[in-house]
Amino acid sequence: MEERERSYHMPVDLERHLENLAESYPKVKELHGLWLLLRKRIEEELTHCGSIFVNYSLHDGSHSRTVIQAVERFLGEERICRLSATDTFMLLACIYSHDYGMSQTFNKIYDILGSADFQTFLNKMAKNKQWMEKEDEQAIHNLLQYLGKEKANIPLNDLYYSIMLVVQLYLRPEHWKGVLGIKHDFEGLFQGHLKKRFICGAEGITEICMCHGQPIEHILKLSYHADGMAGDKYHPRFIASMLRLGDSLDLDNGRFPMRFVREAALNRNIIPRLSLLHFRKHKAISHLLITPEAIEITAHCVSEQTDGNEENRHKREVLEERARQESYEAASLVYEWTEGLTKECENIVMNWIQIAQPDFGNPPAHPQVIIYVDGEEYISENRPLQMRMPHERVMKLLEGISIYEERYVGIREMLQNAIDTSLLQL
Repeated sequence: MEERERSYHMPVDLERHLENLAESYPKVKELHGLWLLLRKRIEEELTHCGSIFVNYSLHDGSHSRTVIQAVERFLGEERICRLSATDTFMLLACIYSHDYGMSQTFNKIYDILGSADFQTFLNKMAKNKQWMEKEDEQAIHNLLQYLGKEKANIPLNDLYYSIMLVVQLYLRPEHWKGVLGIKHDFEGLFQGHLKKRFICGAEGITEICMCHGQPIEHILKLSYHADGMAGDKYHPRFIASMLRLGDSLDLDNGRFPMRFVREAALNRNIIPRLSLLHFRKHKAISHLLITPEAIEITAHCVSEQTDGNEENRHKREVLEERARQESYEAASLVYEWTEGLTKECENIVMNWIQIAQPDFGNPPAHPQVIIYVDGEEYISENRPLQMRMPHERVMKLLEGISIYEERYVGIREMLQNAIDTSLLQL
């Protein structure tokens, strides 16, 4: 009997789902066309991210596509196909727009450098230099010297480097506010196609995108649900939560562009130390799995090999110790990132009923994270100690087999405690 060829089923993604809805419902055709135009325009704008954030990981269209893919993997095909047209459009639009503040044109940088606010920023940062990297501290010092009454004799290449670093310091912490530019820059594209409430306000693109840089409490300030654009329903809190989750899941290796890899290979000490550590953080990811049921992450931070022909033994030992220290620092960055991801998942779990539409499956699972440094499991000094027990043992305790005479009294007690706690909070 001839063997049948196995055909691989490519799951439906968000863009394909919106396209399918457009083919079936005339009201969605215009929405789908608007999305295609919006995606093209935003991708063009995001190319400016690399002009000033040259030593950062990618924040262009490739980052947006990776975030979308992470969300798709968490949702799975069944839930994607249950999304309304408005939910799908807004999820795609917000993911593409969320890093709009990282896109800085020549005119924007020109205005920043000439602003009084930037001068105030320099003075403020100079007073808090103990929290800064050495490169950033020197860059602040160089610019303040240049702006002083007695012009400092700083080489042009060092001045250029200092301007780049300080502008990054100025823009990065609150880059999420930059999405407000969407309202102005895309007004012509939106006019006649989107109602104002889908652009700004408790149901708009700008507020949803800004939530990715704010505490989770801001998500709950958004509308839970609202009328959509095509006679359907729309869930702003859900969109904001998926954006935050997907953004936290973009930690795979390959996040840095090849131009960064080439620059790092030159070893000229002009790439900031923290950027190199973040590069090693992403490079260390050896396993990543995102499904509706599980999130798994494994990282192997390996010390860079020193030259074995080094004649000076002491110098070689110093280099080896520095390499191992950098591996631990990279592992610490992986730990901090995954701790943030874990907290994000826990917050979504706690508020899932207030976020997701009814009967929409389970929230994200608790991420399973393992970090190694040179083959040994990394233990952070900040990692909380936990007692782990088999699930079967936990369920037996919850059922009260070892505590109560009746099987389900333990669950009743747990529910009563939850009710009492809720009443106290109210």
